Amino acid sequence: MKQTDTESRVYLVVDHGNTRTKGVIYAGGNEVASVTLEGEGTDELLELAERHSVSRAIYCGTASGNTRLIETLDRLLPAGCLVLTASLPLPIKIDYGTPGTLGADRIAAAVGARSLTDAAGIMVVDAGTCITIDFVEGQTFKRGNISPGVSMRFRAMHEYSARLPLEHLDVGNLPESPFGEDTSTALRCGVANGITGELLLAYSVARAPAQAPALVLSGGDAPVISLLLNKFSIPHISRQDVVMLGLLKILQYNEDL
Repeated sequence: MKQTDTESRVYLVVDHGNTRTKGVIYAGGNEVASVTLEGEGTDELLELAERHSVSRAIYCGTASGNTRLIETLDRLLPAGCLVLTASLPLPIKIDYGTPGTLGADRIAAAVGARSLTDAAGIMVVDAGTCITIDFVEGQTFKRGNISPGVSMRFRAMHEYSARLPLEHLDVGNLPESPFGEDTSTALRCGVANGITGELLLAYSVARAPAQAPALVLSGGDAPVISLLLNKFSIPHISRQDVVMLGLLKILQYNEDL
């Protein structure tokens, strides 16, 4: 059952990641509540939906998905629960060789980024467990890359070597020079330089044929990567909620069909 008054619509958007699940309540297009949970957080999300009298939900998750949450929301909510895949009606087109394997989070980030800028081309960077770099041309998702995220790079070096310690990178311990002076700074420089170089290469290649794309940065490590990009004066929009914003836009798009 669709509500005709846009301002009265209350939505739940759920992003089920590799380590955490985030749920956001939107009312009239504005965020009114959110939770970030370890694991699936099924009971907490169901309670959140009930407390805010949600009318419809959308779920974005891993391949297996949280079946219990999806089925319960679909049964209890007046307009049910959508599951984001490339086959769902979307406000952008998907021009990707294997749309069935395209991660729902990448689709949502592309839609969210498209809603933030009217630039002809967008480079969408989602920095979570993995770092994805995707390109939107006009209203079409075209192509992208996937590489290890910040924490994964540190864990790989620690777990696959006998003596390297487990390091981390955040806004408070960014390396001041490009080369480390001890093992700790060498690890941090290596990860910071690797990610920065990867993004600079993608940005330079994307801008070569025409004007520079708008760069939209999202994900849990967005604040760190934003500082790395600032060192090279790369203009960008940094918002950690781009995936959630994209899920909202997709839900609204389907509501209006």
